[in-house]
Amino acid sequence: MDRLNWSKLKTFYRVASCGSFARAAEKYNITPTALSKMVKSLEYELNCQLFTRNETGIELTPKGQMLYRDALRISNMLTFTEEKIQEDYKHLKSHLKLVCPVGLSTMYISYFIDSFMHTYPDIYLEIVSYDAMSLNEKLAGHVLIHPFIKDLNGYKQDLLINMQFKLFASKEYLKKHGNPKSIDDLNDHRLIAFSRDKRVFVDVNWHLKIGMPEGEERTPVFEADANFGRCRLAERGVGIISVPTAHPDIKNYGLVEVLPEVGGPEYSYYLIVDEILYENEKICFLTDALKKIFTDL
Repeated sequence: MDRLNWSKLKTFYRVASCGSFARAAEKYNITPTALSKMVKSLEYELNCQLFTRNETGIELTPKGQMLYRDALRISNMLTFTEEKIQEDYKHLKSHLKLVCPVGLSTMYISYFIDSFMHTYPDIYLEIVSYDAMSLNEKLAGHVLIHPFIKDLNGYKQDLLINMQFKLFASKEYLKKHGNPKSIDDLNDHRLIAFSRDKRVFVDVNWHLKIGMPEGEERTPVFEADANFGRCRLAERGVGIISVPTAHPDIKNYGLVEVLPEVGGPEYSYYLIVDEILYENEKICFLTDALKKIFTDL
């Protein structure tokens, strides 16, 4: 087989990034037929299928996902190489995309943006929340904050922060309803839950189940999916919540830890960066700033 054709690879990357031939055609002003022919030619050269069609558009096959990640890495590398070549005679504002959970964005990262922009005026920082993204979409950013991803080749994964869920309530609530002395005492308290129809990677509602018979759980008085929302409810005396100990609203609202000897699930976030871009100066500025934020918590 001849060397992989870059023009066809770029076409495949554009279609995969857009999620459909029609959207790619509109964005890049190329007919869907032309795009389809280029992709089919690439599939013929590679002797494999890269896309399957579904009701909403197209979906990458396992080999298509593999090729897409490599195409993404090449695209990022070329973008930064172009910036480096031109920086001596053309003032460019580097565009960095940080992909992270919406909770980290609202709880922590948004507070440092002004300082980061002041320190690095030549960097245009875009922050994208990934709650409904596929892994390939998450990796499309320059820096990803995410739990450790097993078997992710070609990427550096550096530990950013360890977190643990604990129980908290307001002083007013505990004065009115009493301070639980044991896990069994939670049966007689008002518990606020994370929305139970949402799926997350860690069991936020562990406090509904701990100490209960298998398959049973306590009935919450309220459900909310945002950590800051549950903190606000606790501050107003609605009940006891389960949130990470590093959440800033614990201090902001003067919440008190309940049953401090009892701990919930622990989890970790990692800074994930393509090995090709890992030593890039601008990306290092961003990752160093993020590490400082979470070290200072």
